[in-house]
Order: sequence, then structure tokens, then C-alpha cells
Amino acid sequence: MNANKTFVVVDLETTGQSVARGGRIIQIGMTFIKNRRIVDHFESFVNPGQSIDRNIQQLTHISEKDVRDAPYFEEIAPVLRNMLQDTVLIAHNINFDYPYLNDELARTGFPVLTNPAIDTVQLAQILLPTAPGYRLLDLTTFLNITLNNAHRANADAQATALLFLKLWQKAEQLPVIVLQQLQFGQWPLLRQTQDFLRVVKSKRQQTDFDIVAQVAVTKPEPVPPMAPATLPAYPRSSQEKQRQFGQWLTQNEAQNDLMNRVYAFLTKKADGVLTVLTAPKIGKTLGYLVPLIFDPQARPIVLLTNDDSLQQQQQALVEKIAKLLDVHFTAAILHDPSAYIDVERFNQLLKTADDTSPAQFFKARILVWLTQTQTGLLNEIQVGATNLPILDALRGNEQGIFYQRAQRLVNRAEVLTMNFETYFNQAQSLLAARERTKWPVVVMETPSAFVDELSAHYRAQLNLTDIKNSLKGLMHQEVAGLTHKQRLFVKQRGAEALKLVKQILQTDKVTTQLKRAERLLMIIMRLMTILDIGEHGVVPASWATLPHELTNIKRLQQEPLVTVQDQEHDENGQTQLTRTFFVPVATTYQTHFLAHI
Repeated sequence: MNANKTFVVVDLETTGQSVARGGRIIQIGMTFIKNRRIVDHFESFVNPGQSIDRNIQQLTHISEKDVRDAPYFEEIAPVLRNMLQDTVLIAHNINFDYPYLNDELARTGFPVLTNPAIDTVQLAQILLPTAPGYRLLDLTTFLNITLNNAHRANADAQATALLFLKLWQKAEQLPVIVLQQLQFGQWPLLRQTQDFLRVVKSKRQQTDFDIVAQVAVTKPEPVPPMAPATLPAYPRSSQEKQRQFGQWLTQNEAQNDLMNRVYAFLTKKADGVLTVLTAPKIGKTLGYLVPLIFDPQARPIVLLTNDDSLQQQQQALVEKIAKLLDVHFTAAILHDPSAYIDVERFNQLLKTADDTSPAQFFKARILVWLTQTQTGLLNEIQVGATNLPILDALRGNEQGIFYQRAQRLVNRAEVLTMNFETYFNQAQSLLAARERTKWPVVVMETPSAFVDELSAHYRAQLNLTDIKNSLKGLMHQEVAGLTHKQRLFVKQRGAEALKLVKQILQTDKVTTQLKRAERLLMIIMRLMTILDIGEHGVVPASWATLPHELTNIKRLQQEPLVTVQDQEHDENGQTQLTRTFFVPVATTYQTHFLAHI
């Protein structure tokens, strides 16, 4: 394959999923590309010689009247074969259109095609790793490609051709190191899709990226210095606000009242809590952001919400307000370290081909994504990667490149946005980085959800009956794949763990119970590591939550007042005892939240 070949995008509309099951082509559209320009088109309805199902008619808007006088497939087959000679076929889902076309050729007695072929679905998944979806309509919307009359073969072929040309341009923007990895790595790509990548030549300089071991990563955004902003006087009336912000801030008395109420609270109170219940769709986010930004004593402003889309909205609104006021005002979002990719770990995984095709294909997508992402947040690339175990293997820690970048930005930002869990985990270190003991202002969206998460953060639950039963079952089981030494370790540590379960129940001292619970869970973590070496499915399913409970047990050991509560319930005729360690939420709210504001 070379760049001078004629590429032909083929799209078919059919009456069914396969020729073998009676399906027939009812329309064929082809768009020809030469020297990276669209040079020709071919389209034709095809008479299938059978009725068209109503659902197909509704999907394609092709009626039986449209195909009544159209040629049968065998009539246009010689023309198709002649036009496709010595070309490279392209389709959006190549393993549908290409086999279908060949099955029709075979059915009508013509030789099948042997052309090389490229799949634009896979190309898009690799080169556009953060696209919202990979249907043709999703991608054309994402790239602003016009697609009129979707599910008509001629329109879809034209749109796919434009998509292919844009993907070619995207591939050229990859650094040489990444392009070469895509060209010669072991990726499960369909047909000759990888051969096409070998045609591409990089137009980007290696210096545009940071090279970390064998991957290219976007360079970090510069961290702006914190600078005092000279702000105009706070506009109290709707008219004053409109003069200040123009048409961008529409006339809204309810929103104006909210702004004034927040501003009055900020300027009259040195300490306190303002709880506001708003009507829907009054623009409450602007309602608190505008007065906060006008108060120089409110910096840094902390915004707490678990809604990712709201976080993005808050960020965009802060930037817009700062622009309209002509002041420097930086907003940054921080997540827990595990939300960011571990680039070092990815480098290690990249060295070996994965056992599963989806995981290996996902690595190719990450290679490209790392050259595009400024955040390194794994949720940017999860479309099409749901439930892949490799995602958990790639989660980072506090030493991760992208987490460190995010923390540098947050430490300099005037507005810090976090979800509740991140705040619980990071608030103290962020205060220390700014040499503060308290935040000037914290805005919390959905306080009921905050209370629920705060309660869960300082709570650990152990089903001691289930742990005891699963340990006993494990000790009486011969796990295949383990060495004699590993089997001995399982029995010895299992016996120690059973003893700890008994000891937890024998003492009334909460501190002693927590220490023994920590030791118990650490033994179970070690057992899980050993059992993973053996046969699949040996690790009890109920142990999946125990690493999280271990984290909470360690956290509770730092608390002076921990309450213990037992709950019994019947399961399969046996009484189950669950012990819960927790700090009352009112206590944690006062000591771990309000005390630092």
C-alpha cells in the first residue's frame, strides 16, 4: 500500500445482516479518493428481488418504490469490479461492508474481491481516543463533518471519505516515536488498517512533546503566577450587572437576588455557613461565582461537587468572568491520584503484548491519547473501554506525572474545584502547600450527598462471619498452580487470620479491635496476591471490597472517637455478623470540614 493508491470508500444499505440469511444490497455508494482529494462518486439503488422490511425502510428511508426499477446486483457487478480494480477499500465497519459485497458477488457467480481494506472505526478509535462515540454520526458531529441523509449509502460514503482524510491528518500530527509504535507494534487491527498507518509520515517535531521512556506525553501547561487582581466595585442591581457584563449576563431577578445574598454574606460575616435552596434554572452557578470573584478576601475559592460536567461548567464560567472583567483569575480541577494515568506503569505494560485483544488495542489508543491530553484523567478515554481490567492497572499515585501537574496548577489557582472524596483526602496537604490552616470560602453543591460521602469516608464494615467462613474454606482447599511453599503460606496465614477474627470479637477496646482488623485485612491482601497466581476464581468474591475497607480502617485509627456497631442478619440459614466502625458524621463534619473554613 502507498499514498498514491486510489482509495474507495464503500457503503452499503441492505435488507438484512448477511447474504447467507437472505439479506440483499438495496443501495451502494462509493467515493473515490486520489492524492488525498475526493475525485469521483458512484451511487446506485439495487433491486433486491424481495420486499424490504418496514424497519429497514424507516432506518434508510429507502422504499420499495425507490428500488423497483433499479438494476439487479448481477447487472451492476461487472461495473463494480471494474471500478474497484487496483484500489484500496475503506468502510466504516469494514468487516460488514466488504464481506457483504463479496457474498453478493459470489451469490451471483462473479469472482470475489481481494483488495486491501481499511477500517475507519478502528482508525477513529485510535486517532480520536476521546471522541464521544464511534458511530459515523458521532464522529461527523465531533469533527464538524456534514452528514445529511444518514443511512443513505451515498451520503455515508461521502462522510466516511471526509472522515478518512481527517484521520490521515490526525495521524500526521503524531510524533515519530508514537507513529512508529503504531506502524510496527502488535495491534489487533482489521485487514490492512495497520498497513495504511505505515504510509503516514509524521509532520510533528519530537520537541513538541515530553518523551517518558518509550511514550510521548503532552508538555505541561505553564503554571501562571498568582497575582492580585484589581476589580471594579461589585454591581448590586441587575442593570449594573448588565452594564458590567453586557448581554452575556441576562436579566434575571432571582439570580440577581442570589448574587446579592451571597455577596452580603461574604462581606458581613467573618465566619459562618450560608445554606441556600434555589429554584431550578435560575443560573445558581453564576449566582455564587460572580460575588465570590468580586470579593478579594475569598481567595482561594474551593468548589465542591461530584458532578464532572458541573466542574467543567464552573471552570469555563470562571474563565469567562475573568475575561469580561479583564483580570487574571485561574481555575483548576483536582482529582484523587487514582483518577490519573500512571505513565510509568503504562510503559511497563507496553513492553509485552497483552493476552486479550481489547486490552492490547486499548494500549494503542492510550499511546495517541497521551500526545493529546493535558489532564491525564482516565475518564477521558473510557468510551469503548468499560470493564477492561487494564484500566485499574493504569491508575496512578501521588508520584504520577499528571497528578503532579494538576497539583502544581491547583496550588497556584484562585479557584480550586474538587469532588467530595478528593477534598477529604487532599484538603490538608493543599492547605499546607499554601501555608494556610483554613480556607476562606468553600461552596458545596448537593450537601446531602456530601454528608453521605463524609459518613462513608470515616466508616469501615467487616462481615466477620463471611471472612471466617471463606478463610476456613480456603484452608481446606487445594489450590492448583501453587508451589508447596505457597500452599504452606496460605494455611499458616489463614490460621493467623482466623485467630484475629476471634480476637476482634473478644475485646471491647476499639483501638485494639482496629489494630487487629488492620492486621487481618493485610493478611487477606497478601493471600489474594498469592491466590491470583493459582487457578482462576479461587479468591472469594466477597473479598473484593476489603482493600477499600483496609484504607478506611487505617484512617479510623487516626480518629480519637470511633464507635462500634454490630448488625446480624440471616443468609442461607446462617446468622451473619457485620461489625461497623465509624465516626459520627456530625463529629467529622465539625472537625474535618467546618474547622478548616
